[in-house]
Amino acid sequence: MNTSGSSKTFAGLFVYRKLALRFVGTTIFLGFFLLLPMSASSAYSTSFQTPSVISGNVNGEAQYPMIATSGSHVYVVWGEVKSAVYFRASSDSGSTWGTTLKLGGGTVFPVISASEQYVYVVWQQAGYVYFAGSSNYGASFSKGVAITNYTGITPYVASSGQYVYVSYALGDASYLTWSDNAGAKWAGTMKISLDNGSHHEPQVAAYGTSAYAISDGSGGVLLTHNGGATWTKTKFGACCASEPWIAVYGNTVLAAGETKLSTSRIEIAYSTNAGNTFKVLGNFSGSIKNSWAPMVAVSGNTMYVAWRTSPGGKNSQEYVTANSGSGWTVPKAIGFAGHDNEWPFSVAVNGSNAYVMWDYQYSSSPNVWHAAVSYSGNSGSTWTSPIDLSTNSSQAVPENDIATGAAVMSGSVVYVVWENPSYQIDFTSGTG
Repeated sequence: MNTSGSSKTFAGLFVYRKLALRFVGTTIFLGFFLLLPMSASSAYSTSFQTPSVISGNVNGEAQYPMIATSGSHVYVVWGEVKSAVYFRASSDSGSTWGTTLKLGGGTVFPVISASEQYVYVVWQQAGYVYFAGSSNYGASFSKGVAITNYTGITPYVASSGQYVYVSYALGDASYLTWSDNAGAKWAGTMKISLDNGSHHEPQVAAYGTSAYAISDGSGGVLLTHNGGATWTKTKFGACCASEPWIAVYGNTVLAAGETKLSTSRIEIAYSTNAGNTFKVLGNFSGSIKNSWAPMVAVSGNTMYVAWRTSPGGKNSQEYVTANSGSGWTVPKAIGFAGHDNEWPFSVAVNGSNAYVMWDYQYSSSPNVWHAAVSYSGNSGSTWTSPIDLSTNSSQAVPENDIATGAAVMSGSVVYVVWENPSYQIDFTSGTG
């Protein structure tokens, strides 16, 4: 974060205490100190830096950014149309950025995961799933190699130290492969989905030596507690049959999916015993019909699920619910009322801080898109009004059945990237 740049501060109702210097790594942030609310209905404040372009305009066609962080290290990866996948790293919380690295050619839809000093990037190339890894905070990478000997699509990656897991779809099924030595060698594949139907939305999450994989039609979660040496399956059914996402922190595992069609509802399955058993909540969104695209996150024992309703129209809205151990909160509307709110790109969490990120367009200005977030500083009890991160020169592009933006947290800092209409990647950071 460049402290010499300008910033925006957004706040709900709070008691102003003092202006303070906040330290994250070696970077100093000047902003409002985390403030105590006057009541349970109060909110917290959060401030963001003016967005900057970090894609370097390699070929002027940057798309589909993804972001990861480990401590003060921030990593961004993106694809160049008909060109390559590129990577850039910052070691000082986004204040400065290193050289842009080319990791592969002719690629689309890169994904990234970081843990400790390890950084892993996975992407589609010529129909295969490719992998490149770094063990020095992204300073250099291994040569990109295909980790499947057949075509695969929609890959996803999760990691914990040297343990790295890659899920992908092949035909009508979803699969998983993994490595316990930072990608030097890969295990064989394991099927995540069942044998019936078309199951092509695989996801995976990792924590310590545990990992959890799910896909539409999986009927449960495939899990390991020993870095992939053995796998078991916990079945729960009646949940997450379509486009599920999964997250883990310690022994808390959270999955959510949608039921599709005009009556689509959100389904949730969660475990507090490392996936041994799950509690399933079907039709969770209650009277909120036409609910889609749930995204999930876990920090400590607090779980978050965010989604959108009525996609593609001015009545679209963002909702979020949280559970800190005393039950799920009533879903809260956090988006811009009367505008087209797209699906949540990210739910970024750390401790009691949480951000939901999405993009939206004003009903009065069609095709002019903005990156937005809502913030909670009290584990999801209250949320700020929606915050527009875009500037006049830094707009956003809409979803294209894939995220065109992403957010991640490290400590009290959130890092956000999105694609702008000039085919560049914008970056900003904020603190609550």
